[in-house]
Amino acid sequence: MGTKKRMSFIAVLLLAFAFLVVGCSSQNESGGDAKPPSTGEAKQPAAEKKAPEKSPMELAEEFYKDKTINFIISFPTGGGYDSQSRLMAPYLEKYLPGTKVAVENIDGGSGLTGTNRIWEAKPDGLTFGVTGGGGIATWPLVDDPAVKFDTRKLTYFGSLFGEERILSVRNGVGINNVEDFLNYDKELKQAFKAKGGANYITSVLMWSMLPTKKPIKGIFGYRKSSEQMLALERGEVDLYLGSGPNTIPMVKDGKVTPVVAIAEHPGELPDDVTNLWNKEERSVVPEEGIPYMKAVIGIVGAGRPYVGPPGIPEERVKFIEEALQKVAKDPDFREKAAKMGSVVSGMKGAATKQSVMDVLDSPENVKKLIKESN
Repeated sequence: MGTKKRMSFIAVLLLAFAFLVVGCSSQNESGGDAKPPSTGEAKQPAAEKKAPEKSPMELAEEFYKDKTINFIISFPTGGGYDSQSRLMAPYLEKYLPGTKVAVENIDGGSGLTGTNRIWEAKPDGLTFGVTGGGGIATWPLVDDPAVKFDTRKLTYFGSLFGEERILSVRNGVGINNVEDFLNYDKELKQAFKAKGGANYITSVLMWSMLPTKKPIKGIFGYRKSSEQMLALERGEVDLYLGSGPNTIPMVKDGKVTPVVAIAEHPGELPDDVTNLWNKEERSVVPEEGIPYMKAVIGIVGAGRPYVGPPGIPEERVKFIEEALQKVAKDPDFREKAAKMGSVVSGMKGAATKQSVMDVLDSPENVKKLIKESN
């Protein structure tokens, strides 16, 4: 074979080889039988994207939206608890967008019947209400079978409205201050609806807190505060223990002289009246009266608690508590409350409960007196 023929033959062979290599490569890229080298690990599917988890407060907000809260007033229509609750309801709706608040009066037993109903409610946070701080702080101590709830296990949302207690003496009796009261040597009388009840128990505790030289006598049968105040004006009784809205007008009219008060928010109470809420003014209380004073301060400090059944989810309790705090700070709400003669305290749940516990954990002699007063 000549040189030219040999070179042509080699060129043909190289061209054929090149076509063969390109063809094999194309087969592998187009999904042929050839497999890529194994790395020894199975290929993992791409992770699915998860929606961000909602916070407890977002879950609570979602729960209450488009629902109705049943707010129980443990007292009759027309009274202070009723008017305060009906003032509160639209403002609570304001700070719980999409939620309705329906108020319901369940009267009986000076708040006991309504509190029992609250206790028995489903613990979903849709039923709670207002009761008396003095009641839930003292009822468990009197062994009353009508008390179905455990005060320690109630859910506490706080106390929107404060309480105060002012002990006043009918003008003309001759008592102008605490010292006169402690040294008075004649019988004093005070009007009540009946033995038992928060106002009677609080009064008896105050009698022991500031013991007079002669025991004070309770006169029963005056069903309402208005009847008790009228009895005071007629001279049938000498003492009156009441709230600021009831007492201050009588002070201004010259009918009574306030002797001692327990008031975090004294309002228009005269500056010279001893206010035992202030620690620096408690020196007038004899040493033996201090345990009774602490119990009275606990009763008054609890205010008008908003409570629910035990077991309500924590985030729902916090959600409602925060809404109530917003109500308490609302300028329009506070203005309307002031016109009603009500003091807005805005006490939180933990502080409200602690005031109640201070009474339940009183020394045995105080517990005994509370029990005997029922």
